[in-house]
Amino acid sequence: VLACNDDGPASCANFSSLIPAVGLEAGVTYYIVIGGYSATDSGAGQISIAPFVPCDIGTGTATEVELCGEDLNGGCNNAAGGSPSQPIAINDTITGEFWAAGGTRDTDWYLLNITEGTTVALSIKSSLDCFAAIVDTACGGIIGTATTGACPGTTSVCLAPGSYYIVCLTSVFDGYPCGGTIGNSYTINVTGTPCDAAAPPNDTCANATTAVEGPNPFDNTFAATDYNAVTC
Repeated sequence: VLACNDDGPASCANFSSLIPAVGLEAGVTYYIVIGGYSATDSGAGQISIAPFVPCDIGTGTATEVELCGEDLNGGCNNAAGGSPSQPIAINDTITGEFWAAGGTRDTDWYLLNITEGTTVALSIKSSLDCFAAIVDTACGGIIGTATTGACPGTTSVCLAPGSYYIVCLTSVFDGYPCGGTIGNSYTINVTGTPCDAAAPPNDTCANATTAVEGPNPFDNTFAATDYNAVTC
């Protein structure tokens, strides 16, 4: 068996399967076996075969410190704790490697610091099915949305001044071992433009808005007040 796939990756919808690349020799006959998930899963379908076209990931301005198979920048997923990460800045393009094998995937975490309201845009390129996202440093979750698309996958969000994680990872937990046929490389590019990230005018109780009976529209984007903190 040269390659096998059950469900996935994420870009292959409706529980279909995808084998992204297999190196074959000219003049050799190969067999393709197709089966259902269980004995009762059968019916008509379609299989598409095409030459593999690798993603042109370009050239980075810096290199990830972690080699494929190591765990030096595991961030919020680091088993030892401490959220280790690698610095990244606006206009950086970092070349890195990630992998997915045996039900585990590598997650690469970068720490971005910004000093003003900035619309941060991410662009990730790889031959592997993957995505990138911005995560708060408390490891609470993704800010905005993860990248969508492939070669590149992109996303952007307006952020207030502060520190943020950028995480890069494959979309699946298997099928991309270190040294695989299609490699493990990616580039993550970060750009930024100024945006209005000011707190709302009623961010503190000293500037509270008078509530009335009935609907009271509000927008707490970039609100900074802790509900336990006394502000007036």
